[in-house]
Amino acid sequence: MPKHIYNPHRWQAQDFFQALSKKRSMIEAAQQEAMRQRVVAQQQTNLRNLQFPSAGAVAAASPVAVDPHIRAKIREQQLKIAKHLAKK
Repeated sequence: MPKHIYNPHRWQAQDFFQALSKKRSMIEAAQQEAMRQRVVAQQQTNLRNLQFPSAGAVAAASPVAVDPHIRAKIREQQLKIAKHLAKK
């Protein structure tokens, strides 16, 4: 009896594994694309933050905010405003 008898299960298994490897490569490609998009988005955010720094970052960088006397005065003004708003 010859060994090479037609075996449909063998072909089904081959098709199955080919489909599986194709699916795996598609998933890997999608993961790489998602990672690339995340990197691009992070780079755009970093660039935007360099171009338009937030008010807090600007205040922290300015020498005026470093002076403790000025900082205390600003805090007093903020407390006055908060008390005034609390009365209303």
